[in-house]
Amino acid sequence: MIMYKSQSAMEYLTTYGWALLIIALALASLFYLGLFNQGGIVNNECIFPSNFICLNGFVSANGNLALSIKQETQNPIVITAIGCNTNSSNIVMASIFPTIDLPIGAQTNLTATCYSGTSAFSGKIGDIFSGYVMINYTDTLSGYSKIVKGTVISKISTSSGPLTFTPVAFVPLTITNLQSIPTSSPFQTAIEFNPSTYSSYEASDLGNIRFFSGSTELYSWCETGCTSASSSSIFWVKLPQGVAASSTLSVNMSFGANTLNYDGNYAGEAPQQSPVYGEYNNVNKIMNNGLLYQVYYTSGITTGCFIPEADLYQATMYNGAVIPICANPTATNSNPTQSGLYGTTQNVNGGNQNYVEFNYQCGYTGGAGYPNPPVSNGCSGISAIKALGWVEESSATTFSVLIDDGGAFGYNTAPTTTNFESWLGGSSNPSQVINEWFPEGATWYGGTLYNIGTTRIEWDYTNWGGPGYDGMLSNSQVNYYSSEYPPNGVMPSVTFGTVQSV
Repeated sequence: MIMYKSQSAMEYLTTYGWALLIIALALASLFYLGLFNQGGIVNNECIFPSNFICLNGFVSANGNLALSIKQETQNPIVITAIGCNTNSSNIVMASIFPTIDLPIGAQTNLTATCYSGTSAFSGKIGDIFSGYVMINYTDTLSGYSKIVKGTVISKISTSSGPLTFTPVAFVPLTITNLQSIPTSSPFQTAIEFNPSTYSSYEASDLGNIRFFSGSTELYSWCETGCTSASSSSIFWVKLPQGVAASSTLSVNMSFGANTLNYDGNYAGEAPQQSPVYGEYNNVNKIMNNGLLYQVYYTSGITTGCFIPEADLYQATMYNGAVIPICANPTATNSNPTQSGLYGTTQNVNGGNQNYVEFNYQCGYTGGAGYPNPPVSNGCSGISAIKALGWVEESSATTFSVLIDDGGAFGYNTAPTTTNFESWLGGSSNPSQVINEWFPEGATWYGGTLYNIGTTRIEWDYTNWGGPGYDGMLSNSQVNYYSSEYPPNGVMPSVTFGTVQSV
């Protein structure tokens, strides 16, 4: 009997010993990987109220906070200060200078020093930071100062912060300004290329592309064709110092690992290009606020002479630019300028209207007089205004115009040109929204733009003598952007070198 018991024990150990050994090894592996440590099971988490979306939050070992947020309040805001602490009642605010203008639906990256009580937070890799972030901001329409508070939980994985961009290859670009006058400073230049040329280096959404001047990363925004399968892509790059007259500038178009994506700060894309709307949109960091517009005028009137819409659409936009018809309306002593980032409440011909972007008149009430210069004698000449840029809308928007005499509002969702004299393509304003180009008294017209995201638009207006009105507005809040006008209307050329591995 004793022999049978011993034999049974040995059989038990033989049968189940291997299973116990496997379990022990598995547990040891899990301990080694940190699964049973608090830090091993915590993901970075960032939570704000519903009118703010926290895209990501990261705290490094030295307490530096990197925060990416998107604002979805009902109005544009200006961010003025930020604070971070493990104690919600002990947050000290640090002013942000310059302040950050944030339109509806826009996102931005913020940085701050996080504290633990009264001392700067300090931890080691693997530790967990759990704290509170407070942001001060001003509602630009009401003028009221407001506060939003969120929470951040971050596992510290580096000593100084997120990893920097590491290029694996680059293409040297030569940007040439052939004009005898310099570009503005800063200046947004367009980079057009066929992604198939560099497909072996690209991420599927081109999100691993960055632009550098020397070691300095430049702000860039992919407007259209933001995929490696596209045959044509347009990136806009912001050059801090522009390009001098009759000179060149060297820039590198660099490729990171093809798993890298846009960061929504230095590198971004139009909001409709992302799987999550607006996830990487940084148009407000690249472009100027408002539409770019030029005013033309001549006091000489030829009876029965009307400016054809195509002539205004193809007109250049700079001080001294001429429309060669109808006594040559000229932009005398008048440079192109920007309208507002968004429309405001204004009196339009005697009645208040919301979201008004343009409001000029002569012989009516409400709007401002035509800009002088160049319009030196409002109602006694031929006037014209050409405005172009982008509109950003998060839902279908109805645009209304009050015009005396003619107006045309066109758009293009897939532009293939950066020529300001054919901004939407072709030789005439497409006018898919509004096209009323004939003499008439002040009349309201409207049309709906259904393209969600950032869309190129052009608003052309003319008055052929006598009373006139140029009123343009929307039925909801939208944002307008534009780039600087190139020297003499000519965009600097771009020459692509041979791709080089790093």
